[in-house]
Amino acid sequence: YLHQGGLPAVGTRLKQPLLAQNLQAIAAQGNTAFYQGTIARDMVDFIHAHGGAMTMEDMREYKAHVLTPLSCSYGDYTVLTTRPPSKGGVVLCDILRYVSQHPRSFKKSPMLTNVEAFQKASQHAFYDVGDPAYPRQPKMLQTVNENEVHSSEGLHTTSYVVVDKKGEVVVVTYSLNSYFGVGLVAPGTGFFLNDSNRDFSSNALSANFFAPGKQPVSSMAPTILLHHGRF
Repeated sequence: YLHQGGLPAVGTRLKQPLLAQNLQAIAAQGNTAFYQGTIARDMVDFIHAHGGAMTMEDMREYKAHVLTPLSCSYGDYTVLTTRPPSKGGVVLCDILRYVSQHPRSFKKSPMLTNVEAFQKASQHAFYDVGDPAYPRQPKMLQTVNENEVHSSEGLHTTSYVVVDKKGEVVVVTYSLNSYFGVGLVAPGTGFFLNDSNRDFSSNALSANFFAPGKQPVSSMAPTILLHHGRF
């Protein structure tokens, strides 16, 4: 993406013909174009060349799971969000529950006070969550000191909402995890490989400890907010 080793000038048109070609293939052929076709082979060969262990069987066996959203309430609002293996929805609902139980901490207070109150609320939402296909009873992690709770916003995750004229709503959040993922593009693909495996825990006692076929816990929380049942 660099031009002669430097950043392209503002207004430069970025052309990605390989990416366009592969998106067209996926649109025409569906999931098989990505998980079983040349795109999968290009990724697997490239990962092997860099010491990885992914196989074509891994690609073929991957399945997207359709789950009922996690639902919680906040005042007159219904919150529909993600359930494990994403921890974001669990944390969001726990924070809203804490806020509902401690309304005086948030009522018409200065912004700084609200931030501090949310930090305290987030202390109560650190659960050890893992892929539900590998059941293990979630447990509360050690309480976090409020001085150790930090907020940051990355530039490597994108979230957007689409609403059609019928009122149907789709919320999408996707991420490379770190900046530019692993920082490598498999030849023939036109896109960066993510590094989401680093979201696994290295603690063998954790519900999020890595295992073959397991999905790592995410902190993402794509959310739909309903008011009396309406978007």
